[in-house]
Amino acid sequence: MTTDDSILLETFRYRLNDLIRAYNKTREEFESYRQKAAEELQQKDLEIGTLKEQLAEIQGKYASLQVARSIAGGEGDAESTREMLNGLVREIDKCIALLNS
Repeated sequence: MTTDDSILLETFRYRLNDLIRAYNKTREEFESYRQKAAEELQQKDLEIGTLKEQLAEIQGKYASLQVARSIAGGEGDAESTREMLNGLVREIDKCIALLNS
């Protein structure tokens, strides 16, 4: 092997080692970012669950408020109040039927 070949081989080894180090560093950074993203996703899922629970609670309160306004003779007429109460009675009947079966 000539001197030029030895120099080329050493240069190749040096550059290959640099490339391997850069690859390992990039792989570690990628894993770190992936782990951060997974943690953030889990946190966002928890936030979404909390917000869904709050939404359901607010919707229930809103429905109760509508019923209270209708019963109090607020904005709706007697017919719409009767229809809403009939619907509620039907839902209660369905629930009772499910409990009895």
